[in-house]
Amino acid sequence: MTDLVATVLGSLGAAGLLWAFYATSHGGRQQAEPLVAWANLLGSSLLVVNTAHFHAWPPLVVNAVWAVIAVWNLRPRRAIEPQ
Repeated sequence: MTDLVATVLGSLGAAGLLWAFYATSHGGRQQAEPLVAWANLLGSSLLVVNTAHFHAWPPLVVNAVWAVIAVWNLRPRRAIEPQ
């Protein structure tokens, strides 16, 4: 992979994470929640590729954890029964 491709992928990943942060911070979170989780997963995954290419290990770990959290948020949830 060339540096240019890694840079473009990292830039797209950063844009995805920033959009997810914006969507979460500015209301409407309930409606956009699955989309936000997917944006977090895709963005962090692209940043993992970027940071691996450039051997930037600390941000790679942060983005890998971010991706795991996004996967966790995409799992089906059980309905909470009223008591």
